Amino acid sequence: MSQNENSGAIHAAMERLEAQRAVLGDEAVDLALAALGRQLDECELPAPVAPPPKDAREEGERKLVTVMFADVSGFTQLAADLDPEEVRDLMNRCFDRLVPVVSRYEGTVDKFVGDAIVALFGAPVAHEDDAMRALSAARDMQAALVEFNREHRTDLGLHFGINSGTVVAGHVGALGRQDYSVMGDAVNMAARLEDISERGEILVGHDTFRLTAAVFDFDSLSEVRVKGKGDPILVYRLRGPKEAPTPSREIPRRRPLVGRGEELARLDRAVARLEQGAGGRIAIVSEAGLGKSRLVAQARQSAGRGIRWAEGRGLSYAHGLSYGVARGLLCSLLGVRAEGVGEDLAGSLRDAVDRIAPEDAGEITPYLAVLLDIDLDDEWMAEKVRYLSGELLKQRIAGAFRDFLRRGARGTPMVLVWEDLHWADASSLELLEDLFDLPDEVPILFVLVFRSEPGRMLELHRRFAEGHGERYEVVELAGLNETESQKLVEEYLGEVDLPPNARALVLEKAEGNPLFLEELLHSLVDAGLAAREGESAAAPDVERLEVPDTLQGVIAARIDRLAAADKRTLQAASVIGRIFQRRVLGHLIREVEPHLDGSLEELGRRAFVRPREWGEGGEADTEIVEYIFKHVITHDVSYGTLLIARRRRLHRGVGEAIEALFPEQLDELAGTLGLHFQRAAEHSLAAEYLLRAGDRARAQYANEEALGFYREARAEVARVLAAEPVNRTKWEQAATAMEEGIGDVLARTGRGTEARTAYRAALTRLAQNDRAGRSRLLRRIGSVLVAERSFEDALATV
Repeated sequence: MSQNENSGAIHAAMERLEAQRAVLGDEAVDLALAALGRQLDECELPAPVAPPPKDAREEGERKLVTVMFADVSGFTQLAADLDPEEVRDLMNRCFDRLVPVVSRYEGTVDKFVGDAIVALFGAPVAHEDDAMRALSAARDMQAALVEFNREHRTDLGLHFGINSGTVVAGHVGALGRQDYSVMGDAVNMAARLEDISERGEILVGHDTFRLTAAVFDFDSLSEVRVKGKGDPILVYRLRGPKEAPTPSREIPRRRPLVGRGEELARLDRAVARLEQGAGGRIAIVSEAGLGKSRLVAQARQSAGRGIRWAEGRGLSYAHGLSYGVARGLLCSLLGVRAEGVGEDLAGSLRDAVDRIAPEDAGEITPYLAVLLDIDLDDEWMAEKVRYLSGELLKQRIAGAFRDFLRRGARGTPMVLVWEDLHWADASSLELLEDLFDLPDEVPILFVLVFRSEPGRMLELHRRFAEGHGERYEVVELAGLNETESQKLVEEYLGEVDLPPNARALVLEKAEGNPLFLEELLHSLVDAGLAAREGESAAAPDVERLEVPDTLQGVIAARIDRLAAADKRTLQAASVIGRIFQRRVLGHLIREVEPHLDGSLEELGRRAFVRPREWGEGGEADTEIVEYIFKHVITHDVSYGTLLIARRRRLHRGVGEAIEALFPEQLDELAGTLGLHFQRAAEHSLAAEYLLRAGDRARAQYANEEALGFYREARAEVARVLAAEPVNRTKWEQAATAMEEGIGDVLARTGRGTEARTAYRAALTRLAQNDRAGRSRLLRRIGSVLVAERSFEDALATV
């Protein structure tokens, strides 16, 4: 466990102990708190985040982060009444209470600015829900300050500015004295929002609102003018969590379930068996975005009313919370919200147990109360748990939960959905394992939903499969095929109209992943590039699709969980291209060459890349020489994390590697070399290779490719000439040849007007005494005019 995780878990344990003081007694709680306090001292809070790897410190990264400015108000008044030393000590104690909340959500305290805390969510390590973590942390910080005020008889307040966006993250400062920090407009905007917020307010920018609107409620404020922004900006005030999550953004129709007929039928059959009194176990497994939760929701819709459904969900930031998933599941069975008031939870628990097991309430209620982290006023029940050891208490909790479920299922069959178990806390997974034989006794269907990612849940999944055999059914979701993807687009969009090539781009980039497809479509609608019936799109066509923030968060979180060497390998590979050769990658990052095969194996195991089968473009060979990124979006996100300066160095390195490894194939690879040197800002090398690529394509009658290469070369030659090169004559001649080549291709494809324009551009570059060259170009202009049957103009030209 990392230092941040450890400190967050210790704080959570201390809070739970305090909540159980009435049950456990002062002596037991004080002894336990003292031990935990010593562990906390060893963590040296505020807990530092593990530093980025050496090259990341030097290079930095581009990252999508959520920035929080949290200002504590009230210290100015205290300074007027107290000694400065007392004010400082009080401020430090206040920060000691607030900073662990940031750590609990795996945020990073960037700095303290006067009375304010600046925190980052998403740097140095990204999570797919950093914006939600920031807002949850802000609410918990407010609650922590209320408790601090009560204990210290103070009247301090908090107000927040929170904003999301792309920043440059890395070490900042002078040589010998640098600190990890972030820079960018997202940081400035968060500071401006904090400036205009009032005591008790949490103000967020539009991007943060967009990323969290499915989970939180907001008040939309009128457009606000802030310092540094010419136009008014959209600002939102956080109200609190929604009663029930909603779809992230509205689109004309709810996403239909497409291409999952067989998988849904298997889940429906398990539910049908449950209705007849037979319990079961079924796992829904896939990578992110393939529709696991949607499949379960569809099965629930079609199930009979005589079944009780309950759901507990793992949260990416709650792995240090004991029984987090199980607590949500029990609250769902009780019909209350997991974050409900303790008195409401206690009343609901008592009522539920009294209904199904009144004679054994004393053996069930106290232990489930511990799981729910609530106090019971009944002293006799409190005595049941007060002096139990941790191991014995865990056994009693499992026994009470088992008894509660067994008795409840005898009255009404139950479907218990354990959602997002890849994020589940250890206590919940242990409890699940203890309960996993229940379906053999009573009509309970366990539905386990998790990603196929390495971790505790995948190991538990293997044990379940080995131990229960056919009694543990596994449904693995794959990506949609092309027909299914097209159908999903049609069903999903309804009356929304897309530009001509946008639909093809969406299908190409989503690669059968429904989540990717949905978010790409949303990004087009949000950008005004897709229009509803009766409206018009903002642009007639779409040439490329940017990766939406929602997908960046999902994939960047996976990338940041890689070991440093594996992450560097992935980033370097992304510069080569979606398809990359192992030889080129090894030449590019020679420092990890001895470990490269192990790194590629790990990237394959984590489903970032895979060996490219030779049926995809080569001849059979026993050695793996070529790899491909599993998803183009994964490639794009990995490439996007690199700073521009590092990208340029790596692109130059790729070009040099290709030159060194394939010296006999430079003409064939000229287009690839031109691209890499172009992105390396090596303009002369780029121009030379792009011209060679254009000439080769023209000779092969690949006319459109030739035009593309020539036009890219035109831009590079212009940059070379603008820099006043010593060998200017050489580059003037190259520019002339390039324009002539463009003219030849245009003439060949019947675009006479454009061809003549290119030839005349070449003419203007020729010296007046170059009679042979001028004569050749004039003849070509004349030939174009003849082809257009403009004979008089042709004669006049010649």
